[in-house]
Amino acid sequence: MTQTERQNDLIDLIGEAEQGFDHYRGMLVEMQNLYFSVMDGSLKEYLKKRNKSSLFFNKAQAKMRRVSDSLVKNYFQNDKFVSIEPEREDTDDAKDAKALQSAIKEELENIKFFDQMSSGLYKLPYIGTLVTRSYWDDGLMVEDVDIDRFFFDPEAKSEQDTGYVVHVVHVTVDDIKRMQRAGVYNREHSIEELVTDTELKGYTRVKLKEIYTKHGDIWKVSTVYDDTYFFRQDVPLKDGLPFNWGGLIRQLRHIDEDTFVGNYFEPFIASIKTLQEEYNVRRNQMIDANKQHLNPKLITGKTSGINPLDLEKPTGHIPAKDPGAIQIQPPPRIDVALQDMQVIDQEMSEISSISPMMNGVAPTSNKTATQTSVEHTEGSLKLEILTRVLNETFF
Repeated sequence: MTQTERQNDLIDLIGEAEQGFDHYRGMLVEMQNLYFSVMDGSLKEYLKKRNKSSLFFNKAQAKMRRVSDSLVKNYFQNDKFVSIEPEREDTDDAKDAKALQSAIKEELENIKFFDQMSSGLYKLPYIGTLVTRSYWDDGLMVEDVDIDRFFFDPEAKSEQDTGYVVHVVHVTVDDIKRMQRAGVYNREHSIEELVTDTELKGYTRVKLKEIYTKHGDIWKVSTVYDDTYFFRQDVPLKDGLPFNWGGLIRQLRHIDEDTFVGNYFEPFIASIKTLQEEYNVRRNQMIDANKQHLNPKLITGKTSGINPLDLEKPTGHIPAKDPGAIQIQPPPRIDVALQDMQVIDQEMSEISSISPMMNGVAPTSNKTATQTSVEHTEGSLKLEILTRVLNETFF
């Protein structure tokens, strides 16, 4: 295979990985809209035009925050991230284990592992897949990778089956030149000659795509600009693939689904997304109903002689030819919307296993101590399972 043929193959692989992500992009945007409390634009405009309430009551976010808080607590509640124990205490292994334990603790403090991991753990219930990159830069560094800048081999069923991944990076012009001088990038292309649509400065960032391909037990990296110009090609990596990824819930592949990418995990919030949307509808309806109770609609005849502006005044005298012509339009029942909200809230708790009490909210209904204990136990079990799944898939 010639160099040009190999480069064309790598560019094709990048395109296939990006297409694999495109099938999940719309769903991920919808999940993130729940995090940012963003209502559907057309629905919000429809409600505003009719002077109806269009607020977003993010019950789902509170439940997802509880999941993230639990993950952060489980991983960072003490300084001992891993526990190393010797088989026998009366040997030199005990000293070595103690020294290694101390070294790991010191290294984790140096790389600020909490700062890097906590952001990923808080967005994990919304995006489903946690991706990090580890590299050496005067010390071990760990960084969170955005899901829309990391693409998987679409044919892979799992991490072990992955043949290649693609990472989109934005590198400054000065860094590109520095890596060319250091021999990391080749000098075949000058970045100033390639980027002609803007005034380049040293701190200007340029979009590059790095594709990591597996050759037996060896991972190799290639870096390309504009899907055309290669700054390096098939460079072996001494320490293997620098990425880790995992999640909380494995996807379920539909029968005959040809767009399935096995390395993407299902967002935990996806199971209650529709309930959150319905909760918004009912809650806003209740607000509109309250408005009608406080400011009811009045029906008057066209010949009643009543000035509509007089009806809007809270006090004062209203002259009318026929006072009996004024009728109040019956307002909707608030209790119906309230009952629907309570049912939806309960169903969200059942599906997610995160009860309102786990978020510190006092119960609105009379529950026995046994019911409360069962709900708390089920929620704790769910959080333990999620932590175990992340342990097995990510670490």
